[in-house]
Amino acid sequence: MFEHHFVVRGKDVTQHARHYLSGLLGTQRRKNIERIEADVAESNYQGMQQFLSDSPWDHRAVMHQVAGLAQETLGGDRDTALYVDETSFVKKGDASVGVQRQYCGRLGKLENCQVGVFLSLGRGTRTALVDFRLFLPQAWAANASRCAKAKVPETQRVHHTKTQLALQMVQAARARGSKHQWIGGDEV
Repeated sequence: MFEHHFVVRGKDVTQHARHYLSGLLGTQRRKNIERIEADVAESNYQGMQQFLSDSPWDHRAVMHQVAGLAQETLGGDRDTALYVDETSFVKKGDASVGVQRQYCGRLGKLENCQVGVFLSLGRGTRTALVDFRLFLPQAWAANASRCAKAKVPETQRVHHTKTQLALQMVQAARARGSKHQWIGGDEV
């Protein structure tokens, strides 16, 4: 169903995508490629690394398809809603895009982390992720060499507040024809 998104430059990287996703959903507490390779049978470290770093597959197209399927399943009911929330990912180093010492909601304190803003479509007890944005702090957006080293596309080297990211996602959902009745969120 999603395989066509992972054929790039005539090469099928679907298996690397499956292995990586299986690893993210797997039993290892820390989710890096080395541990994923150990956890997922027949996975290949180099193949997954190239898939993540050098394969130009379009995550927006994948999410657009996911959002469409979520809409078919959950949309259009009187209790269908969009839910906006942020979450943080604790990080040790400083090379991951957007990582810096900032408020980490998972820990309830300032910590070295990345922050993502997520949009889900839900009805009753069922929800599906339909969009996401990585928060790029002002310090990152202002540092062109750091962004270039982390391979942040030039068009994405712009700081937006978490609220602005949430609004962009809600507007994109409406443009896709989301049939929700209301929007809920936490602090974002």
